[in-house]
Amino acid sequence: MHDIISDLAEYASGEFCFKLGINESGSVLEGEHSCSFPERTRYLSIPLAAAYGGGLRIFRSIHGVQHLRTLFPLYTLRKVDIEALNDILPNLKRLQMLSLFYLQDVSSQLLNSIGNLKHLRHLDLSSTAIERLPENVCTLYYLQSLLLNGCRHLMELPSNISNLVNLQHLNIEATNLKEMPPKMGKLTKLRILESYIVGKESGSSMKELGKLSHIRKTLSIRNLRDVANAQDALDADLKGKKKIEELGLMWDGNTDDTRHEREVLERLEPSENVKQLFILGYGGTTFPGWLGNSSFLNMVQLTLSGCKNCILLPPLGQLQSLEELYIKGFDDVVAVGPEFYGSDPSMENPFKSLKILKFKGMKKWQEWKTDVAGAFPHLAELFIAGCPELTSAVPRHLPCLLRLSIEECPQLEEGIWMRES
Repeated sequence: MHDIISDLAEYASGEFCFKLGINESGSVLEGEHSCSFPERTRYLSIPLAAAYGGGLRIFRSIHGVQHLRTLFPLYTLRKVDIEALNDILPNLKRLQMLSLFYLQDVSSQLLNSIGNLKHLRHLDLSSTAIERLPENVCTLYYLQSLLLNGCRHLMELPSNISNLVNLQHLNIEATNLKEMPPKMGKLTKLRILESYIVGKESGSSMKELGKLSHIRKTLSIRNLRDVANAQDALDADLKGKKKIEELGLMWDGNTDDTRHEREVLERLEPSENVKQLFILGYGGTTFPGWLGNSSFLNMVQLTLSGCKNCILLPPLGQLQSLEELYIKGFDDVVAVGPEFYGSDPSMENPFKSLKILKFKGMKKWQEWKTDVAGAFPHLAELFIAGCPELTSAVPRHLPCLLRLSIEECPQLEEGIWMRES
């Protein structure tokens, strides 16, 4: 914001909001407050400049600020005086927001102290080296946001995390969690849950996901191979979750029961409001009828990857709003024929909105039926790579094509063709 407005905001906030700047030697930057924090300080901001050298001393200056509400953000304070932080944290009884983002030396003593901050609403431990969360974190009944993104050493969540009944945002992206803890369905206020990891135990099954009716925006469901009963997939009620816009369905690519995997995917039909769909590692031989249904009027991007057992592509030409299509790792597809374009008589121009089409890693693909009238009227970019058996030519009538890329397809003419619009 403009300097004048910034100065006015600082003046109006008085002693309640405190902004600190420290140079590498630990001294306060020119124009900033001193390190003697007023007792009435409620919000302590440590800008990006207050890093490294200053971070080693800063926490020893907070002892007298027992009414602090916010200690956020810390940004690049990777090297801090953990001992001092361990000392002061238990005294900050009224703390509501705490960010330890990117701190690499978070201790078990510190984590145990966090469990005593009963008024905490927001806790950010993203990109720290924590291996586990203490069970007493599950007593933070007012907690609304728990961010664990990038905690790569984190293998499991506390078994009683379902006690956090006010939790609205749980971020576990880029962790090494193996499954969700039991009774996740009790977290009925959850709005943002980027990942759900299916477990073999009944308490972390797909049924629990079905109870989280307010999930919105982005959701990826991992370990779908562990869905024991296809009915559990139906109970997840993806079709009823109208506010999910980006959905990922992920298997591990290995299965001995292709029929079961098809039954699971058939029952994972999403809401028609989904805009981006990713299906990865699916082990069935065919796709269910809902994929490619023209009722998905909002779908603009679709990725199908690692579906090694599939022998046919779904009728994607009927997706009227689809703009980007990525198909990768279909080892058993030999021919792409009329089924790819769909049989809906009302669809005069299959793939009417498609702009980007990419095929990659289709080991047995030999033939592509391209003489379908009116197909791909707006296709601008076409990529074909890693299809060594493909012999038939690409579509001839592509009026909007700007880029054609063919790589690792020895039986096709290789190279990149560009035409100015």
